[in-house]
Amino acid sequence: MSGSSGIITPRRVEQGRWIYSAWKHLRFYAAESLASFEATVLSGKACDLLGRMRQLAPYSLQALLPLAKDALVARQELKLLLPTLEALGVVQVERQGSTVATVRALVLSQADVMDQVARL
Repeated sequence: MSGSSGIITPRRVEQGRWIYSAWKHLRFYAAESLASFEATVLSGKACDLLGRMRQLAPYSLQALLPLAKDALVARQELKLLLPTLEALGVVQVERQGSTVATVRALVLSQADVMDQVARL
């Protein structure tokens, strides 16, 4: 079972794999070409980031930033992704006031990551 999403389904796992595969190819396109694939690009980046974070302890924001950079997630995109992933129950964000203190991925396996990306 993954986060608060219920049971992992083979259909969503396969769909997540297609999204991530598309992102792997799209990342070499020129920026102006990527605009029409914005949802696929952001979902692919989220997949890459979640794959790096799964089964690991909570990350401080400062520790998360290098992982996000490696996944090609810009800081502005991270500001969009974190609340979205939190609302889906994919990550748990602890805050101190309005500042993000830690982020923990609630995905357990590669299949779980792909399932969540399909939901995203």
